[in-house]
Amino acid sequence: MSAVRPPAAPAPEGGHILDLDDLGVVFTTETGTVRAVRGVSLHVAPGETLALVGESGSGKSTVALAAMGLLAGNARATGRAVVDGTDIVGADEEQLSGLRGKT
Repeated sequence: MSAVRPPAAPAPEGGHILDLDDLGVVFTTETGTVRAVRGVSLHVAPGETLALVGESGSGKSTVALAAMGLLAGNARATGRAVVDGTDIVGADEEQLSGLRGKT
């Protein structure tokens, strides 16, 4: 998912439940750093459905894991991933736990 994308549309009235702005994911491996995801921006409003489509290995699952704050210990997200008003990039476990507990 490294293609250059135009900026996402502005938030509709009432805001979004998910905002990804210039999301990137970097994995640290024994052989160095791997940039798995670069520059993903998307917005999902309440009631909308979004599908991530792409070939195997394009980063769909990595984007979803980053958006949920569930990346593996050797991965680091950059950019912004705002879920229900909370930026989860750099959020601590307490913040993430509180967000996951919302229904």
